[in-house]
Order: sequence, then C-alpha cells, then structure tokens
Amino acid sequence: MPGGRSTPWPIGPTGSTLYVGSPGQRYMAVMANAQSGSVQAVGFASAANVGGTDPVQNADDSDGPWVRIPTSGLAGAAVNTGFTFNGVRRDWDPEFYGRIKTGTPVNDVRYWVGLFSGTPVLSPTPAVSLAAFRFDTSAGDQRWKFCAGAGGALTCTDTGIGIAESLAYTFAITCGAGDCVGSINGNVVARHAPSDNLPSADTNLFYHTGIRPLANGNYTFLFGRVTILHR
Repeated sequence: MPGGRSTPWPIGPTGSTLYVGSPGQRYMAVMANAQSGSVQAVGFASAANVGGTDPVQNADDSDGPWVRIPTSGLAGAAVNTGFTFNGVRRDWDPEFYGRIKTGTPVNDVRYWVGLFSGTPVLSPTPAVSLAAFRFDTSAGDQRWKFCAGAGGALTCTDTGIGIAESLAYTFAITCGAGDCVGSINGNVVARHAPSDNLPSADTNLFYHTGIRPLANGNYTFLFGRVTILHR
C-alpha cells in the first residue's frame, strides 16, 4: 500500500460499510446520544470529558445527532478522554474519523480536530506531536489546514476546504509507516510524508476535538462522533 501502509485508505464517507474491509481491528468510539445532551464511549478505559463553561445541550438536526458545547470568555470547549491512556501509535496504522458541526461564530476562534500527544488548544503551533486539522484565525487560516507535528515543529497544508457557521464536516486521518493522509467529507485533501514532521512512529497519540475562543464572547461547536481503528 502507499506509504508502507498495510490496510487500504478510506474511500467515501463513513457509514454502515466503514468496517466491512477492516476485520480484526480494534474499535473505539465516542458518539453523541440522539435526543440527549450526552455522549457514550465504546472501547475506551474511561468516559469522555465533554464540556465548556456552560451546560451541554442536545442539538439533533437533519445532519445527525449532536451535542452542542457552549463556552464563553476565553475558555475552551472540547471532547476528549485525556492524554494518559487509550493512545494509538503511527506504527499501529491508526484511522481517525471525526464528525463535527461548526457553531457560532467562526471568527476569532481556534479549532483542533485529530490526534495529539498533549492538549493543543493553547496555540496554533502547540509543542506536541500531532496529525490533525486546524482552523485558527490567529494564524491567518482562511480554510481548514491539515497539520503534522513532531513535538513542536509543525507542517500545515491548506486543504482548500472553507469554513462557515453551522456546517457539518466529517474528517478522516489515516497514518502508516510512510505518511499521514487527511480527508474531509470523503475526499483526500492533503498528505504528509516523514519529512513533514510526522509524529514518531512510537509516539502515543490521543483524540481531541474542540475550540478555543480568541476573543471574549459566546461560542459553540457541535460534536457528533469520533471513531478510531487500529491494528
């Protein structure tokens, strides 16, 4: 396979056929509960951390089930299980799938969605290892960027996919021995090779999905799900 990967790259959107070609892989997921302002976790050693400064809310709509996570001031809002357990490594051929919906506003805000060795929210260039999508107005981002980082050095590629309020996105990140590939809504948008500051093959990476307001105000984002597969 390209990049030394032992399993195929994802083709098309996630859905009922996602796991047909992946027998025997470990499966972990966190997903919004329909008709409820809560999430459930499968395959993780601990429940997900969910929240901002204000109570979460159910926000189901025609795009699917969602948990709306509001925050105010300069406090972050996120979904993760911390950065001390249930990590994956690049040499495990991990596959990350995340579905979010932008809230309001999308100016003066930082989004990070993907896999990280530590919390990314305080900076557009965090000193952690990562393979993730970023939108950060403080960094001059006008579209989603796909980034790879190795403990501080960061390489980001413009995906060509714009951002607007109240839009749903399905992100995919697939990593192997030779690269990490990023997809948005079923289409490959960027690839990073080892020379692009990929995380070390044996670095533990953990999922994180969240925002950080960059100006005082009331902000929200909607969380749908995160799915992680690895061998």
